[in-house]
Amino acid sequence: MFGGKKAKELEEELLALQEKQNRLQEQISNIAKAKDSAEETLVQMTISKTELDETITAVSEELELLKECSEANSGQTVLLKQQLAKKNEQNIRLQQEKEALCQQMEGEHEKIAKVVEKNKYVTTPMKEIGILSGERVC
Repeated sequence: MFGGKKAKELEEELLALQEKQNRLQEQISNIAKAKDSAEETLVQMTISKTELDETITAVSEELELLKECSEANSGQTVLLKQQLAKKNEQNIRLQQEKEALCQQMEGEHEKIAKVVEKNKYVTTPMKEIGILSGERVC
């Protein structure tokens, strides 16, 4: 009887150890899967970091180009503003000259009108004289 009870206890202990070993094997398997998953995630994160670094570099270069363009445009804007101011001054001066010329022409028209009025009695006889002499007077 001693052998049967002891064998049964040993058998139960063996079964308990086998179950414990199975659980440990399962845990090791789960740990290995988690390790593989973590390694895959690490690889993906490394790839993403590399892509992100490349994107940041490209964006930085584009920003530098934009800055240079902006500075160049700023200089051109200042130049264009100066040219516009000069053209505006020139336009104002030409407008004033035009007004002065118009006033001068108005004065000349008045003088011509006075001369024509003064000489209107002379032109009719001059036409007749031209016709008589064979010349044509405009």
